[in-house]
Amino acid sequence: MLEIKNLKRSFGQEVAVDSATLSIEDNSIVALISQSNTIAKTTLIGLISGHLIPDEGHLFFNGVNIVPLNPYQRKKQGLSCVALEDYLFNHLTIADHVLAVARNASSTINELYAQWRLDSQFLKKSFTALASAGVDLPMETKISELSPIKKKMLSLGLAMLEPFELLVWEDPLKGISKESYPEIEKLIIELKRKQKSVFFTCTDSEFAKKVADKQFIMQAGRISNAP
Repeated sequence: MLEIKNLKRSFGQEVAVDSATLSIEDNSIVALISQSNTIAKTTLIGLISGHLIPDEGHLFFNGVNIVPLNPYQRKKQGLSCVALEDYLFNHLTIADHVLAVARNASSTINELYAQWRLDSQFLKKSFTALASAGVDLPMETKISELSPIKKKMLSLGLAMLEPFELLVWEDPLKGISKESYPEIEKLIIELKRKQKSVFFTCTDSEFAKKVADKQFIMQAGRISNAP
């Protein structure tokens, strides 16, 4: 499914990702564990999503070289990334965020009626996706009213609004209490049950061992098998 080969990315003199190699297979859950150097994990996610371009190396998704593709094109290939909560705006509602996804996916439609019709259809379709991610709140709910775990669920739900094969989730445990970990575990396991693949990063090795089929460690920008 996803093949990462000798990927490298530097920022000035600092090497964030150094010759990273990793393979993610169909219908699998893969965890990347790192206790420090969060810039490496964030950079790797950016390289996979298309928000960053590698200095060296290769990225293949279902046999297709995705390095030249932008994030939207990669999403259309079936690679979806869960945005961090930093991309949620407290003063906006759940519906506002859903429509932002819809409009970004259809920026070529300029006619007002066509846009209204598309928005309406997208909102109806979003109910199922958001419910499957555990978001069962009114669409007019503001982000500022959501708990940390509900924000996680909303971020996941937004990433699931379009068809996908692989979900890439950066630090799903970040900002939530350990009491909420079972909710994240349930969501990830359910995705595999639906024959989706999941790649996530975290700092909790016990959680990774419990949930993932394979675990890898990232140290000094390099990836190795977890013990």
